[in-house]
Parts: sequence; structure tokens; C-alpha cells
Amino acid sequence: MDDDDPEPPAPASWPAVGVVIPARNEADCIGPTIAALDRQDYPGDLVIVVVDDRSTDPTAAIAREMARVASRSVQ
Repeated sequence: MDDDDPEPPAPASWPAVGVVIPARNEADCIGPTIAALDRQDYPGDLVIVVVDDRSTDPTAAIAREMARVASRSVQ
């Protein structure tokens, strides 16, 4: 798509999107990652799934807290 091309029309309905985040000992970045996904302006359903692989740091606790405060579904 060139800058001169017209923007395509919006679809009648937007498909649901799922984002899977594999995480192990990602306490430093899991919060900002979930927050960035939560801020997306995608008009359809967006579900964020965090898969914690037995982290030994607070990754899971941070992900749970982000799920509590996020406007989108975080599982």
C-alpha cells in the first residue's frame, strides 16, 4: 500500500484476536507488555493469554495484577 492509495473500508465486523505471551522469569517486562497490548485501539475483541512457565520471580503475580486492572481480557 502506497501513501497515495485510499484507505480500505473497515470490515463489517472485526475478527477476534488472541495474543499468547509465553513467559518465564519475565517480571521486568511482563507488566509493560500487557499494558501495551491493553492500550491497542483494535476495535474487535482482543484476548491476552499469559502462559507462565514456572517462573521463580514475580512474573505470575504481576500478570495477575495486570489482568485485574486491564480493560481487555487477560487470562
